[in-house]
Amino acid sequence: MNSLRPYFNLGSKSWETVSLDTTIKRQAVMDALKKTRTLKARTTGVAKTSNRKAQESFLLRFPPEIRNEIYALALDSASEPASTTLVTPSSGAPDSNSNGMGVLRLCKEITVEARSILEGHCVSYIPIMGNTDFNSDINLILEHGNAALNPVQSTIFAGLTSFMSAHLHLHISHTPSEDPEDPELHIDLRIRHIYGILRQAIIVWGCASEENFTHLKASDTATEWELRYYVFAGGKVKIDNWTYWDERLRKPFENIKGMCEGFPNIKLVAEVYGELKWSLEGSEGVTRSITPSSRLWPSWPEHVPWRLFPRVRSDQRVACH
Repeated sequence: MNSLRPYFNLGSKSWETVSLDTTIKRQAVMDALKKTRTLKARTTGVAKTSNRKAQESFLLRFPPEIRNEIYALALDSASEPASTTLVTPSSGAPDSNSNGMGVLRLCKEITVEARSILEGHCVSYIPIMGNTDFNSDINLILEHGNAALNPVQSTIFAGLTSFMSAHLHLHISHTPSEDPEDPELHIDLRIRHIYGILRQAIIVWGCASEENFTHLKASDTATEWELRYYVFAGGKVKIDNWTYWDERLRKPFENIKGMCEGFPNIKLVAEVYGELKWSLEGSEGVTRSITPSSRLWPSWPEHVPWRLFPRVRSDQRVACH
């Protein structure tokens, strides 16, 4: 398969080319994210600080809301607390840990709390260059863990997988021509692959968003979440090969359902529309009662019953058969 598809690339003036495979496997990305999450939980996961000295520290005597404001001021981020903030009330029960261990616990807790503020409010900067290879980063993580990434790779990967917002910037490297008669700049030949690299980055971002979504919602234990998404069971293409499409629609639902099962405050609902009958219809979490969508929201397809509303209310439903 042509790794550059669907991008068309003109040759250079010298007709020299540089080959780079820009394919990336979504499952490999998901596996790398799970491994990274596990390692992060081991190295940065913080139990509630229980050392007496830590509890008597100036910072931890403040409630979480005040600590949020302190971090926001120190980090020059927005004052509104982020939904990803991990600041929680600390336990007051003392233990027999040494003072040194208490200081380490305190430093780790401050690191995690401050990082959550940054990830929630700041925009990570992701440079996309012709020599970037996110597939290579994924393979390194799968084989050796994220510690195998160099500092630049590690920072970019963290920006793509941990931050709520990211700015993807295409970088083009060029140099003046060595020929004084040639007014055109020489562009790095690897730039021909830059859209393939951008696609890699978007896939990593999308996989991380899917992986992080349930964890973000589940962290708010005071809220009952109901996740709904549309399933289109119709169309000429699907009618001609419905067995294949039925299976293809079922797998994502079961994957997301598996991600939600560990969190009692999250309920998953698939909203089905179209003339065909999906094999999961009639089972729990599958309905033909559709949540309406405003015409102001970009969506596909455009011509469906629930997009007739200029505004929407959460208690509205549209029956779809």
